Amino acid sequence: MILYLVRHSKAEASNPLGDPHRRLTDKGILRVTEVMTRFPPSAPKPEIILHSLYIRAVQTAKLIATHWNLSLGLLQEKQALIPHEDYSQVVSMCREQAQLGVNVVMLVSHNPLMEICAAAFLTKDRIVEPTFHTPSIFAIDWDSNSTSLKAQILWKIHPNDFSF
Repeated sequence: MILYLVRHSKAEASNPLGDPHRRLTDKGILRVTEVMTRFPPSAPKPEIILHSLYIRAVQTAKLIATHWNLSLGLLQEKQALIPHEDYSQVVSMCREQAQLGVNVVMLVSHNPLMEICAAAFLTKDRIVEPTFHTPSIFAIDWDSNSTSLKAQILWKIHPNDFSF
């Protein structure tokens, strides 16, 4: 299974309605567009995009789907992808998608959850966490039938690798 772990793009510092309602800034919208132009052309498009309920993750997921001309029907909101959920719920969610025959899943979420998930899949000790700036994408290859979480990183797009 190919997993794309995505941290949402740059959001406003606060919102009167609370953290879940923070929206992408204009710069955040531009960053998603720029990051998507760096997506390897040979990389498969996601068959499903699972995203947090928080507005900034919803907006990021929609911008990604629009970039690829994907149906917005491929987007699904998941409570398990809000910032402080347990990464084991994310792993279970990915296994469920594999059982449904889905081979390429994109997860759009937040820190610390994305860093914890990446560490769980990519490091032995789960102490050193890969850094996810807004927006970052890690592509990993994971055997969803394995009891292990050990996965291989295929590539990453990190906003510090280029200027905005």
